[in-house]
Amino acid sequence: MLLVGYPFIAVYAASHYFRSEWYVEPSELMNSGGVLFLYELRVYEALWWFVLGILSSVGFGTGLHSGIMFLWPFTMLVVLKAEECQSTNFNAMYHHKYQLKCIGNNDGTYTFLNLLLLLLPSVILWGIGTAVGELPPYFITRAARRAGKRAGEFEAELEDAEAKSDIISKLKVWTIDFTKKNGFLGVYFLASWPNAAFDMCGMACGYLDMSFWTFFGACVCGKGFTKVILQAVACITVFRKALFDEMMTLLGYVPVVGVGFAGKGSQLREQVMYNFSLQERFTVEEFLKKVGTPTHASRDDLIRKYCELQEHCGTAKAKGAFENKERYEKVATRIERIFEALDANKDGKLMADELTEARSGTDGKLSYDSLDPGSGRILSLGNLWNGFIVALVLFFLYSIVDQMAKAKQAEKDEIVMAEYEAKLQSVKSE
Repeated sequence: MLLVGYPFIAVYAASHYFRSEWYVEPSELMNSGGVLFLYELRVYEALWWFVLGILSSVGFGTGLHSGIMFLWPFTMLVVLKAEECQSTNFNAMYHHKYQLKCIGNNDGTYTFLNLLLLLLPSVILWGIGTAVGELPPYFITRAARRAGKRAGEFEAELEDAEAKSDIISKLKVWTIDFTKKNGFLGVYFLASWPNAAFDMCGMACGYLDMSFWTFFGACVCGKGFTKVILQAVACITVFRKALFDEMMTLLGYVPVVGVGFAGKGSQLREQVMYNFSLQERFTVEEFLKKVGTPTHASRDDLIRKYCELQEHCGTAKAKGAFENKERYEKVATRIERIFEALDANKDGKLMADELTEARSGTDGKLSYDSLDPGSGRILSLGNLWNGFIVALVLFFLYSIVDQMAKAKQAEKDEIVMAEYEAKLQSVKSE
C-alpha cells in the first residue's frame, strides 16, 4: 500500500485537480466524455455493486436487502429496455448519465446470451460482495474454536444437540454434519441457492476450523457465480414477456395441473414485476419531471401513475376508475399514507424539500416504494421468518460466547489447581 497505493491516490487526485477535463461526463448520448471518464465510472460501478453485495449479507441475518432494492429491479429495467429496443446495444451501467438509452434497434444483438452477458458484470460483483459479507460469522466462530474450546467439549455439545428434538438443534446438527462431511463442495452447494440461513454454515465452518480459502473459495464460487448467474437467467426468463408466455403455453399442455400452474405463474410474474417497478430509482428532480408536483387535490393523477405500473389495476375506466377495484383502493390508501407522512406543512403539496425525506442514503435517490412509510404491519410472514433467522443466529452466538467463557474459566481453574497442588507438594516435602 505504501509503495503503490498512496502514490496512485496522489496521482489520481492531482489529475482530477489539474486535468479535470479528463473526467467530464458525456454531453450527449453518442459522446464518450473525457478520456478517463469511463474508466473512473467502471471502477466506481464495480465498487458500488460489490459494497451493496457486502451490505446484503453482512450482519448475521440483518443485512440490507440490496438485491431486492437495487440489483434485481435494475435487472428488470435492463431486460425490458432490451425488449423495447430489440437490441442490447445500450449502456447498462447504473450510474451512467445515459443509461438505458437505445442506440441500436433490431440490430441482431437481442439474444438471450447477449442479454445475460450484459447483466453479468453487475450481478457477479454483487454476488462476490455477498460472499465477503459471510466472513464475520466464520471468523467469530473460528476465533472461539481457537481460543481454547476443546474437541471433547465440541463433541459433547454436538451430542447434546443431537439428543434434542427442537428445530434449532436439528438445524445446527444438520448444518455442521453436512459441512463436515462435504467440505468445499458442501459449502459450495449451500451457497449456490438463496439460503437465508447461510450464516449457520459460516458458523459451522468456523467451529470446524475449516481452512479460510476452502470456505471463502466455496462462497465465491457458489454465491459470486453459480447463484447469481442462475438468478440472472431466471430474471431474463421471467421478464422477457415473449419467452415467458411461450413457457406458460407449454406448461398449459401438462394434463390436469398445467393450466392452473400456468395461471399462477402469470399472476406471480405480474406481482413480481409490479413490486420491482415500485423500486425504480429517481432523483427528486427526475421524479417531479415524471409525475409533476403531487397535490392532494389532484391525488388521482398519482394514483393513476401507480396503477399504470405493469397495468397493476387493470384497464382504466371513466372518471379515473380502474378495472380492478380492490387494487385501486389499495393504491389510493397508499397515496393517502404518502401525503400523511411527507406533507410536513400540511399544505396538500409534496414539494422537492419534502420528497428528499424519502431518498435513500445509499444512492441519494427515491422510488415509488420509498415514498410510502408502509402500513405498519409487523407480523408479516417475511418479518416472522427474518425474526426466526435472527433468533437462530443469536442463539448460536450465545452458545459460542458461553463456551468461550467456560473454556477460559476452565483454563484459569486448571492453573489455580496446578499452583495449589504444587504448594501442597512443597508442604509435604518439607
